[in-house]
This record gives sequence, structure tokens and C-alpha cells, in this order.
Amino acid sequence: MLVEKLNIPGADWGPPGIAWGKKGTVVFTHGFGAGLSMVRDTGGDPTELTTLDSAANESSHRHPHFLPDGDAVLFTVLRYTTVTPDWERAQIWVKPLNGERKMLIENGMDARYVGNGYLVFARQTKLFAVRFDPATLTVSGMPVQVQDGVMQSLYGNAGITWTGVAHFSVSDNGTLVYAPGSFEPPLLSFLAWVDRTGKVTPVAGMRPMSRYAPRVSPDGKQIAFSENHVNKDIWIFDTVRGTEDRATFEGHNTFPIWLPDGSGMAFRSDRAGPLRIYLNQAVGSREVKEITNGMMDVPSSWTPDGKELAFTRGSASIGGSSDIYVLSVDRPDSPRAIVATNASEIYPEFSPDGKWLAYSSNETGRVGLYVQPYPGPGKRVTIISDGAVSEPVWSKNSNELFYRSNQNIMSVRFKVSGTDFVPEKPVKLFEQPFIVGGTSVRPTFDVTPDGRFLFNLPIAESAEERNRRIFPSTLRLVMNWTEDLKRLVASQTSP
Repeated sequence: MLVEKLNIPGADWGPPGIAWGKKGTVVFTHGFGAGLSMVRDTGGDPTELTTLDSAANESSHRHPHFLPDGDAVLFTVLRYTTVTPDWERAQIWVKPLNGERKMLIENGMDARYVGNGYLVFARQTKLFAVRFDPATLTVSGMPVQVQDGVMQSLYGNAGITWTGVAHFSVSDNGTLVYAPGSFEPPLLSFLAWVDRTGKVTPVAGMRPMSRYAPRVSPDGKQIAFSENHVNKDIWIFDTVRGTEDRATFEGHNTFPIWLPDGSGMAFRSDRAGPLRIYLNQAVGSREVKEITNGMMDVPSSWTPDGKELAFTRGSASIGGSSDIYVLSVDRPDSPRAIVATNASEIYPEFSPDGKWLAYSSNETGRVGLYVQPYPGPGKRVTIISDGAVSEPVWSKNSNELFYRSNQNIMSVRFKVSGTDFVPEKPVKLFEQPFIVGGTSVRPTFDVTPDGRFLFNLPIAESAEERNRRIFPSTLRLVMNWTEDLKRLVASQTSP
């Protein structure tokens, strides 16, 4: 009722945190790319309480909790990225309603003051306690683990569900109630070769894992993919030897794309700031260099000589547009826009000879698939404009362009007549309804040099089975928990 009365922005999907102070102030967060706001519980227009510090790469302020006097708020700061957060880089801050904010704890989330001079906060499904002076708003001593196995929202199927909230509460009389568990288990998937008839053959030797954005190496012998769970690293699977090796070790990393000679790859990472593109020129090396600095950049396709990379640069806001850029590796500080309008241009893919660029755009109000000469000039050709089109991928061994139309994999054969790209009518190859890792920035599937498709397919699991793994069957109540907490902290911090 309070949310409806105050018309808090974001309340339609549930912002990650609303707190109501004893002096009639409500503090809330918008979630994505925003700080905290506050409003009186009697109504009125919200005002800004905190703002993101771009120099510190802050991306979201959330989990507000008032201190008992109602004059200051504890909150969590996410840094670097919001959609797939690196929770170990989250911080706990405190902000007086009339005063400067102050950082309290590194690697912590969802802090609550539990009285008697203690803060309790979460780290990866564990609760920690640290001494805290509410008068000076300072912590002292080292945090001590005081509870394990507390459910925490660290992973979900959409960015909105990655709130970081820990499912516990402590009453004024020191009673703890919490949901036992961990964080949501991954959606397990398997990689599979699929022929032109839709016949599925699992890639042999791969363990069950949550995978995302697979790409086949130019020689067809290795597969790069992202791990899509709380940790997000790029892995390399060798299809000949059956080995699997981790390829990134810092930050959260995704969307690998092989160099044309297979020696290295570009990928997206938040290791040093907002999501940017990095280049690793030797697979297995930890030496990488940043090659873009735009918000939400995603690598898509190399020219055949490996000298230019097409990528999308998107808006950080929900529903924002995205454009297609190309950068030269020897001049990464000067990317140039190739297709940039008020609409969304996505899925840029160079043809194997580098002379054509396929992409999708909704500039007409319906999503269409287009091919234009690269680097130009020349005439753009509409492949299809019926709205049900996405993810163009070029054949490596024929004059053919593939794409998805809803659940169908389609083929468009073409020829080049002089300077003109001449497509035939699209035909359906097969239906593939369940592909894991749908993305609006680049194709979810790949095509091998010998003409097979590579898909990321879900491991079957019933809704009932998954719900049993996600949702607790009980809540646990611990009486006099804060007394146990004080003894535990004292025993582990005394000389």
C-alpha cells in the first residue's frame, strides 16, 4: 500500500530495496544505474539521497536499511556492472540523511544494524558480523563469520533478479529468522553439433555447466564459451583432446570471439571499469589490453585479416538503443560508427571475405535483416523485414546466410553480381526452439567450417525439481542469536 500511495518509480518490478525510517522518511532505489532516493511517507516528490560516483565505477546503490535513530541509512554499492554483478567487489556504505556518505566494508552486501554495536552483512550466502559505532558511523575490527547457508539472490534469469539480497532478518530482541540455502543453481546446458536437418549430436566429453555465447575456433577444433553463473569466466574446450581450460582470471568476462587465425580472442569484461572490450592476442596468456572504453560494448565479428572488429555499443538504460561500430586494432582509440540511428542496430557480422556486413535493425518499426557492402560505398539490401528475424550468421563454406526467425533456423542463398548483393528467398532448414543464452547483442549460435551448427541447449529439468532446489522448504528461527553473535565475535577477535 505504501508503494502504491507514494508512486515510487520502479515499483512495478520491485526495486532491490525500500526502507521506512522511524521519522517518516522512505528511502528506495531504482536499481539499474541509479543511486538512492527518499520521500516523506506523507507523500510528495522524491528527492535524491545518493548519486553514483562514476570515477569509482559505481553502477548501483541498493539494499537501504535505516539505523535505529532514522537519521542514517546503510546501503550496498555495486561497482563496474549491474546486469551481471561481481559481488566480491560490492561495498557497504552509510549515509546520514543530512551529511556525507562513508564507506564501511569491502566485499559485503545487505548490511543491517542488529543492536549492541554490531553490523551483520552477507558475503556469498554467509553472514558476517563486525563492530559498529552508530554514533560515529565507524566500524572496528575484522568481520567474523557468524552464520552459514543463508539464501541469497546472487543469480537469476534476468538482471532484475540479481539483487544480492540476503534472506534474513533480526528482531529487536535478538531473534534471527532466515531462509536456509545458497543461491539459485545454474541453468545447466550442453553444447551440441546440429546438422542441416536439425539432428542434434552433443559435443563429446563436456561436463554439465551453465554456458553462454559459444564460438568455434577457425580450425573447428576448439570452442570458447562463457560460464554463466555467479562467476563469469571464459573457458576453452578442446574437442580433440577433450580438455577444458579457464582462459580469464580477473573480473567478469563474456562474449569471446576468436581472432581469424585462432591465436587469441576479443571478449567483454568489467575488470577495470564498465563493460568494455579487451583483446588477448595469445590464448592462455593473462596479458590483455583494453581496446574500447564505451558503456556496454560487445564484440561481434572480425574482418578476415583480423585488423578490424565490428562491435555494438549500447545504451546503459533499459530499452535504450544500440549502434554498430568498427575499430582498427592499431587505432583502438578511434572507433567509427558504421550504422548509427535512433533505432537499435545489432548483430553485426562480416562475411567470410570481409566485403559484406549483415546486421539487424528496427529502424522501420519492425525488425529487419540487412546486408550492406563493407567498407562501402554501395547499396544496402533488405533480406527480410517481417519483424521475426534475428541473429545472422554467415556460412564458412558456401554463399549462404543463416538467421533465426522465432524458433526456426533459416537459410538465404545469395550471389554477388558486380557490386550487387543478390539474395534468394529465405527457406526454413529446421526448428530449434530451446536455445540457452538468448541475447539481444550478438548471435547465440555459431557455424563450423564444415557447415554444422553449434548450439547451446538446455539440460532438461522439471519446474518442480528446479523449484525444490531454489526455494527453501522451511524458515529457521534462532532465539537469542545476537547473544551468540557477541560471544562468537569476542572469541575470534580477542588476543
